[in-house]
Amino acid sequence: LHLRVKDKSKHNNYAINWFQLNLPRICAIIFLSKHLTSDLASTTESSTLLGHPSEDTTTFVSCNVQPFSCLEGCYLYYDRTRLKWIRSGKAVGSRHSNPRRTFALRHEEHKKESLTTKGGKYNKSNFYSCYPSKTLAGDSNDCRRRGYSENLAQYCGVGFDRDSDTASIVSVIEDDGIFAWSKDMLEKVEKLQLSTCTELKDKQLVMIGFLFELGYDLMINSDDNVSESPGFEPCLGIFGGSS
Repeated sequence: LHLRVKDKSKHNNYAINWFQLNLPRICAIIFLSKHLTSDLASTTESSTLLGHPSEDTTTFVSCNVQPFSCLEGCYLYYDRTRLKWIRSGKAVGSRHSNPRRTFALRHEEHKKESLTTKGGKYNKSNFYSCYPSKTLAGDSNDCRRRGYSENLAQYCGVGFDRDSDTASIVSVIEDDGIFAWSKDMLEKVEKLQLSTCTELKDKQLVMIGFLFELGYDLMINSDDNVSESPGFEPCLGIFGGSS
């Protein structure tokens, strides 16, 4: 974790401490979701711990089909040509978001940015430089390119339906909810300035998205992972980089 968040002054940040407190819960959910490789005994500290979508022992579901396309939470990208997981991400808005910040919407935003060379994020983002659209291949000699955005498949990591019961996700009652929420943590979360989020419940759901974004991120081989951000941007003050 400290290798992912390189700035030592951030290591005791409240969001990192909260992540570590909930790490056993994250691992349990990923295990129960059948997202881990079936042969953990053969892995090393630098190995990707996630199984491949095509393995019989895993149950990854595509974000391209309903109801998963309409969920919010943590998503993953898989390179279908190189057969590697290459990043995790978060798509969570609020009950006021219009349109909602679903997996499908975030995927469309990524596709749009992968088509942009000037005035967009291509030159600043390692993700879009590594996986631009094929339509840019003739214009790009970037040595960072590993494939094309069209080679990527979006999968659901952990998702939730905002219209269903999310009480167990945000419950602050010990032994009643899924996650640990201390009084101090809730006070800090309530003070966060998050786009369209004015209610504590919405801010908690955003934090859960960050929680799993980092959890899955740490399970991807750092050599394959093209994301430069550890997540928790509003808490850490890190935007687009792994400082």
